[in-house]
Amino acid sequence: MLPLPAEGERTVPLSTRTSTEPATLSRRDPPWRVGSGPNFSVSREAYLAVGGNDERLGTGAPGLAGNDIDLFHRIKRSGVETRYEPDMVVLHERATPAQYRSRRWTYGFGMGASVVAWIRDGDGTAVRILASWGLMRLRRLARARQRDTVVNELHLLLGTLRGMWHGLRMGPRRPAGEGPEDARTGRTTTNG
Repeated sequence: MLPLPAEGERTVPLSTRTSTEPATLSRRDPPWRVGSGPNFSVSREAYLAVGGNDERLGTGAPGLAGNDIDLFHRIKRSGVETRYEPDMVVLHERATPAQYRSRRWTYGFGMGASVVAWIRDGDGTAVRILASWGLMRLRRLARARQRDTVVNELHLLLGTLRGMWHGLRMGPRRPAGEGPEDARTGRTTTNG
């Protein structure tokens, strides 16, 4: 995302990565180091090889968010090279401060649900990722000097905890498009 100035009091400028140096990320790098859904691309082959999006996660799904982080993680685990390309420019919608704060909770929820799903799937790296995420959030909270930063970090942490609870209740991951899903629980429904 571009480091753009705010268009007024009602918008929040955001830049997730501003380095001018290209980088190849290792398989051990946490998925959020890559970026987020509005600023990545992946080949169709790699996307299909890891089963596409997890339909339990993301906007409009019971998991609310995290489908991009989940996809990054599964692609990285499959051995696909992950790169940061500073020449790639992505413009993304802006948010009012209230929308941004609300998204913090949702993003935390998606992270919690994703990581618990990975743990349930036997992913040995998931506990390390969860610990790294939690410590990063707690450090940012401890260093926060502005009320808005404290509130945003608390929203992320509380969302993560609630998402972890949701992740414990989710049904098993299935390839995209297989069977209907109960919108409340995220579990696949069966007939009869």
